[in-house]
Amino acid sequence: MNDEGEVLWGVCLVCHKGVPDTSVDKRDEAIELRVGGEYKNLCFKCHTVKKHPAAKGSISGSMSDIYASDHLVEPNKIISLNMRLSLKEVYTLLPLDPETGKVTCVTCHNPHEKGVLKGRGDWGADSERRLRSEGLEICQYCHRK
Repeated sequence: MNDEGEVLWGVCLVCHKGVPDTSVDKRDEAIELRVGGEYKNLCFKCHTVKKHPAAKGSISGSMSDIYASDHLVEPNKIISLNMRLSLKEVYTLLPLDPETGKVTCVTCHNPHEKGVLKGRGDWGADSERRLRSEGLEICQYCHRK
């Protein structure tokens, strides 16, 4: 987005093969990206530190000083159920990698600027670290207590 709030559509081409039509609600599978294989590979083209910045050990995340193991895995049945329940309660998206069904960078982080996408796709776009939680504890979307 520029300072006037207009979308800079050419920037989409950094990640997408073409400028997506944001007026049409598309599933993740219909969005062509500039990378084959897992979505995380696209993120790693610019974010070259493959270990999560708040991690101890492998790719992981730290929330509230709680360190977690590698999250780039396919969610088990309990986690999948928790994610579905969260999506009914919270106005966001929690996309999984369409190729592998794994949690990926964009599951937790919104890569778009606020205003590019409408509705659920816009949630968390300008929040701290672009977390899709928009001020809520993101861990609880998958790990309910």
